[in-house]
Amino acid sequence: EDENGKRAVLANDVVFVLIGSDADLTMLRNLGVQTVPGKYGEVPVYDPKTFETNVSGIYVAGHFTNERHIKGAINAPKIIIPILKKKLASKLGRTQSE
Repeated sequence: EDENGKRAVLANDVVFVLIGSDADLTMLRNLGVQTVPGKYGEVPVYDPKTFETNVSGIYVAGHFTNERHIKGAINAPKIIIPILKKKLASKLGRTQSE
């Protein structure tokens, strides 16, 4: 929900909600996501500006990043959603024009 109360709904295949736990990186590693030692333990390699991992189309937030505080958790979707929206619009545009 944005500042004006407008809601955006994003279709997805999977959403992981992990509160108060250490992230299990097995699935991400199996998908080819690289990991490195981080502030709070092992974390996926990701772009801190977009939260996209080294594998295109796979994004991380929360305990999967170096940011574990609520402020970072709140800001991550504000960064990720516009990026995903732009990528999806571009993808749909290519599909519709073919």
